[in-house]
Amino acid sequence: MLKDLKVFLIIVLVSLVGLIVALTDPRVSLGSGPEVMGLTRQADYNQGWSDRDDLDQSAQVYSAKFIKLVNAERLKRGLLLFLADAKLYQAAAEASRMTPEPGKIFDLKEVLERQGVQGRIVEPITMVGNTSPEKLLEIFLTSPENLKQLNWPDFAGIGVGASRQANGNVSLVVLLATNKVDTGSFRKRVFDLVNVERRVLAIPPVEWHDKAAEASQLRASEIEAVFAHERPSGQSWATALAALNIKYSAAGENISQGYRSPEEFIKAFMDSPPHRANMLDAKYNRLGIGGVVGTNGRFNCVQLFLRQ
Repeated sequence: MLKDLKVFLIIVLVSLVGLIVALTDPRVSLGSGPEVMGLTRQADYNQGWSDRDDLDQSAQVYSAKFIKLVNAERLKRGLLLFLADAKLYQAAAEASRMTPEPGKIFDLKEVLERQGVQGRIVEPITMVGNTSPEKLLEIFLTSPENLKQLNWPDFAGIGVGASRQANGNVSLVVLLATNKVDTGSFRKRVFDLVNVERRVLAIPPVEWHDKAAEASQLRASEIEAVFAHERPSGQSWATALAALNIKYSAAGENISQGYRSPEEFIKAFMDSPPHRANMLDAKYNRLGIGGVVGTNGRFNCVQLFLRQ
């Protein structure tokens, strides 16, 4: 634990020094290239990867360098800097040792659970290459999906793990995370946006239903284990309503996971004909919204529509 704390303090200190240099140097502006943010030389992160202690030290320097470069890109875009996060760093470092091939998927859920990262939306990015942090950043910036993550303002924390593979390549894992999600506000925003879409088409709004929201919250937890309209027990989703003695003449369920904001969830629902049909069905007059951040760092959202 003491070793992990020292590692984190090193990354934070290097990041802060780099930021101070960048902001006080008259040659540096928000539009400057990332090369002006560099504190380490090529030799600093290439030497000494042969034994465990040197490998750990070089990986720390490599990770800290990449965080500085990413934050330089955030500065260019007028966004708040990512803050180095101890738990995310530990998770990313562990994951980097589990990612020997480009695009290989590690078990994010297990990694986050082991490192105690809970209640936050987490986005993993993996890259592999025998190159410097600057070159890996160039590769990073060529991906539209990576740029989407970089530009998303709600990501606040970052952890970067690097490890040297037997073939000499660097395995890099970047974990971006929000602060702890206020699920109550998230669910309320999803509800409000449903009525925004209904009003556009002059469809009567739905009203919030507490019991349906309770059932939705249960279903949001269940779909992490089984992403389907059947419950983990194999029963229909509608049994969650029956268990709470909710009376209705018609009901419908929408489920989704992995989106990062209420707006993204609503867009996904509206882009899917079956989900859109539920949201815009005039016969429904009650709605409950469920939402939880799963242990895999993905947000699960459930809508339960009722006719009463």
